[in-house]
Amino acid sequence: MQRAKEKQKSPWYDYLILLCFAFFTLLFFTKSSPLFYLNDWVDSNAYFTVGKGIIHGLIPYRDLFEQKGPLLYFIHAGAYLIERKNFTGVYVFQSIGLFISLLFAYKTFTLYTTRKIALLMSLFLPPLLLITLFYRTGDSAEEFSTPLFLVSFTSLSKSSILKLFSMASVAIYIKVFL
Repeated sequence: MQRAKEKQKSPWYDYLILLCFAFFTLLFFTKSSPLFYLNDWVDSNAYFTVGKGIIHGLIPYRDLFEQKGPLLYFIHAGAYLIERKNFTGVYVFQSIGLFISLLFAYKTFTLYTTRKIALLMSLFLPPLLLITLFYRTGDSAEEFSTPLFLVSFTSLSKSSILKLFSMASVAIYIKVFL
């Protein structure tokens, strides 16, 4: 009965907490943050250069080349439009990506527990992600793929037939990426 009442309430406040937590956490854990003077990671600078080139009319893979996919370049093109001289725009996109990851982790947890416990469990996700190698300086391709994985995982978790498959996919993801 308590859980049914809880589901009727709007979780917008929980979403706001997750959004603020994502922006606050990455403020200290990514070199794209406005708190860092320089992001010295070569890959991050290459993505940003290709993104900047797109805005200036250059065509990826013809005029500029880097081995990653176009989605990553267009994210960095958008980041360049936010801030042209540093990585603050990248920080904004990273924070949005972390928020989406937290949001869909929260949605998955609410399938199995109360909203309060799901919120607490979601807040433990960033430390698990931030200790991995692909988050060591921030702005990696894996960082932008994590939200897509969690969106898929949440969709799979809602289907009773696919719950076993979704649990196996988490185990594989943890083994491969973490």
